[in-house]
Amino acid sequence: GQFDKIASMLNISFLPKYSNTSYFEVDSLRVNLYGGDKASDFERFRGSNSAIIYINEATTLHKETLIECLKRLRV
Repeated sequence: GQFDKIASMLNISFLPKYSNTSYFEVDSLRVNLYGGDKASDFERFRGSNSAIIYINEATTLHKETLIECLKRLRV
């Protein structure tokens, strides 16, 4: 999907659908990409030391948006 393409453009690894979560790993920082529509599902990630990008099912994340997120994570 879209995240495979974005990861390929940015030359970073992407692991799709592992334990109900897709994620990027950038310099040992795990960035979880979680799709869903329930606040309770999202809250289960609280307390994690991972960065989280929450994706609603209707959301498209553009390459520029992901690049800005990664810049803010100082990678």
